Amino acid sequence: MKGDLSRNNVLRFLARGFQIIVGIVLLVAATLKGFDPGAFADEIMSYGITPESWSMFLAWGLVIGEWILGIALVVNLWPRVTILSGIVLMLLFIAVTAYAWMQGSASACGCFGNLVNRSHEEVLVEDAFFLVMLLFALPVLWQTRQEAPVWKLATTVSGGVLAALLLVFHMALPVDNIATNLKPGAVFNSWPVEGLHVNMNDGKYIIVLFSLETGTDSNVIEHINALTEGGGLPTVIALTIDGPETLGSLSFSSGLAAQPGAIEPRFARSLYRELPRTFLLDNGEVKYVWNGIPPVAEVKSIL
Repeated sequence: MKGDLSRNNVLRFLARGFQIIVGIVLLVAATLKGFDPGAFADEIMSYGITPESWSMFLAWGLVIGEWILGIALVVNLWPRVTILSGIVLMLLFIAVTAYAWMQGSASACGCFGNLVNRSHEEVLVEDAFFLVMLLFALPVLWQTRQEAPVWKLATTVSGGVLAALLLVFHMALPVDNIATNLKPGAVFNSWPVEGLHVNMNDGKYIIVLFSLETGTDSNVIEHINALTEGGGLPTVIALTIDGPETLGSLSFSSGLAAQPGAIEPRFARSLYRELPRTFLLDNGEVKYVWNGIPPVAEVKSIL
């Protein structure tokens, strides 16, 4: 029967089409997650299934693995192996999402990481759809030639190398408008912020998203204060991701001059790849974004 299926041109065309679609989805998903492997590692950690120390290793492994598998599916390299591998991967995604849903976790990562926000139900439907495609393709392509021409092997291996290079040099790529949800034109209807007594959706604000624990700017408080005391600027708000318990020390021990607030870490994680990050907010809409904390003169030049 499998031989009959593989000789049917219509079924074969559909099977290859499904195979290519899933392969492209994996490539796009792996690339998006590769733009910010730290965020993907945090997403893996939030499921609580594996030890925290494994999270970054798993993030790198999945990004590289999805790139290799995606290319292999597109070029039809060893269809039995690659389609079966895709089926196993989709079953894994479904199982992890179902587990997180049952545990009441807010995480609903799916193929595309946390950059595409969906509910658990939507992620399960998405992955089940891809699973059905691969289950259709498997018996149709089972009897096709399992040869591995040099060009297919070379293309697939090159994809793995490119994925590794992406992970190593991801911060050098100017992709923050793709890799984060904080970009000009973004509108946030609600801000999960503690300790702040202003309405961030009403008026203009210069907002600095920062951390004293994980940020790359050792003089972040000094630079925030320079903005605050620069004169002629909108109100400066300093939002920490370190937790509300740090608010007291920010105002007194650290000498922070700006209005402090603590933003819910899970909401904040999709807003940056590296901290600190500064943005101009006008009535709830993001107008301009800086990586780091800009000089006062630069901020004034765009107001």
